[in-house]
Amino acid sequence: MKHIYVIGNGFDIDLGWRTSYKEFYDSKLVRWKIHFPSGEDCLPVYLLDHAGENWYDLERTIFDYCLLKSQGDLDEELMNKDYRDYLSIKGQLERFVGECSNKQVVVESKAYEMLKSYMEERSRDQLPNDMLPELISFNYTPLSKVAKQIAPKADFKYIPIHGTIEKNSCIFGFHDDNRIKGLYRDMQKSMDDNYDPGKIMPLLMDARSITFFGLSMGYIDAIYFKDVLKAASQPGDFHTRKTMDIEFITRDKQSKKDIKKNLQDIGIDIQSLSTNNNVKFTLTSKA
Repeated sequence: MKHIYVIGNGFDIDLGWRTSYKEFYDSKLVRWKIHFPSGEDCLPVYLLDHAGENWYDLERTIFDYCLLKSQGDLDEELMNKDYRDYLSIKGQLERFVGECSNKQVVVESKAYEMLKSYMEERSRDQLPNDMLPELISFNYTPLSKVAKQIAPKADFKYIPIHGTIEKNSCIFGFHDDNRIKGLYRDMQKSMDDNYDPGKIMPLLMDARSITFFGLSMGYIDAIYFKDVLKAASQPGDFHTRKTMDIEFITRDKQSKKDIKKNLQDIGIDIQSLSTNNNVKFTLTSKA
């Protein structure tokens, strides 16, 4: 049984790369306001008006917009314009992430320390393959560049769920939902030619311990981890159930509360999860 590391945008931020959706949104705010006047019925204006309501989760806000438009009569002209704007936003995001990840990383960070520990753990010769830890990344950033800094000759392997800017394989969009209609369905992640999440569900289900670093545990990516957390929340048979070590590494007390709320929103009973497993929160900020 493996130790699984799952990293999200908070990992990048702790590493020193300011790649959050909010940072991206703020960097485009003035330009978008000039190009897309307030009151216009289109995807960019909806993002300008509503992204803040979703903690600047652009994928969640795009989903909300597509769901809204799918509930009425589809306007072919608007739908085609929205899809072109979606592709433009995706391209702008990829360039933004590329620029941010050219900066030096913070070697004293918790993120750097965790990546180093993961690489050291994988290099232990005495560990059989089925015991080697796995790293699952939700980020687009060039993680292999950091790995080379840590150990230039190491055989670094990980699972980039949403692709990487290194391979021009970034996947940006939202989860499958049969309520989405028309061309808006092409904004679903599964429709991307690069979509190949691999066998991450069996990995998570069979894990002895999971470390979530920098994930909000939000609605859009919940499909990847909510089932394993729900299963871990069930008491089962006292003599046969598997007790897991589950760690959430996040910035501060407020982000800790936000994670708990997001877990509740996807149907996780935090009390049951904590009662039946070894659950802990680690804060990266000393404030």
